[in-house]
Amino acid sequence: MLKRILTFSIVAMILTMGAYQLNATFNNQYAVWKENWGFSTPNPSKSQVIFEKTSSFLGRSLAYVVLDYNRKQFETIRYQGVWKTIDANTMQLLQEKIEEFSKDAKEKGHAKNKIFPKHPIQYQVGDLYFYKYNPERSSYFLAILDVRNHRLYTLETLL
Repeated sequence: MLKRILTFSIVAMILTMGAYQLNATFNNQYAVWKENWGFSTPNPSKSQVIFEKTSSFLGRSLAYVVLDYNRKQFETIRYQGVWKTIDANTMQLLQEKIEEFSKDAKEKGHAKNKIFPKHPIQYQVGDLYFYKYNPERSSYFLAILDVRNHRLYTLETLL
């Protein structure tokens, strides 16, 4: 009887751990990015949700997430074929998108919480970015890869 209980407990524990791993793999923010935007990233060594506001009826969802990577994780991300190099011409586009996101966040009631002064997006010429716009939903996803610090900044709006 004890052997049967022990066997059942071990099997239950293995199944629970497997279910947890599957849930973590398929139901995380990174899996949603792949589905919505075609942007995939490995799990980071550190993740920080700076701002997140889910949509209300006919409203926008907004998210600003910062991900830190170790060297191996960073190399996996850096050499994906989705990136464009930030140059003098794209600096203006990135600044406009950051300002647009900041304006949307303020409209969502976060005027007192100065998101970007407290958590600035650091990038310079030579860093990388990924931008995708969905005109049907007036939504976009912007990812900026800070090459020096192995850090990924993401801004996402969904209607």
